[in-house]
Amino acid sequence: MDVLAGTYIDRARSILVANFLKGDADDLVFIDADVGFEPESLVRLVNTTWPIVGGIYPKKTEPPEWPVGLHPGEIWADRDGLVDVWMVPTGFLRINRAVFGQLDVPTFADPSGQIAAYFKTEIRDGRYWGEDVEFCRLAREAGIPIRAIAEMDFRHVAQDGRVYSGNWGQWLREQMKEAA
Repeated sequence: MDVLAGTYIDRARSILVANFLKGDADDLVFIDADVGFEPESLVRLVNTTWPIVGGIYPKKTEPPEWPVGLHPGEIWADRDGLVDVWMVPTGFLRINRAVFGQLDVPTFADPSGQIAAYFKTEIRDGRYWGEDVEFCRLAREAGIPIRAIAEMDFRHVAQDGRVYSGNWGQWLREQMKEAA
């Protein structure tokens, strides 16, 4: 298991991918230090066969917000409870090794060598896009599907110690009831 600290999360994630690709594991899992989850959630994440799949934890906001990009129109989950999305956050994410071979990305110099910038921030249409959004955009452009697991309980811990807890699937059902 690699742990990498630094102020540039996009750089750190790309270096972790480079280290992962030197090995022979099939899947890379990102878990941010401020994201809490139940052990069975990790088991479910690693046993899912889609190339990119993530759990949706709450943002550190009140009222609750969820860092997920939904396609326009109807929201549906398949028989395994996975939702087709255009973006998932990287704080609880599994990526299959084959994904990285399908992405065309620039490289940057690092003391350890040239690193492929799979994760980078961007300014598009006057908006700042984080490294998770840009990674998912690259994957979608390469035709790689992205899935979110709706039913997982998460805790997202703020620097001041406040804990934001929730289950995205449960929140979605509550929103649909209120809208009806």
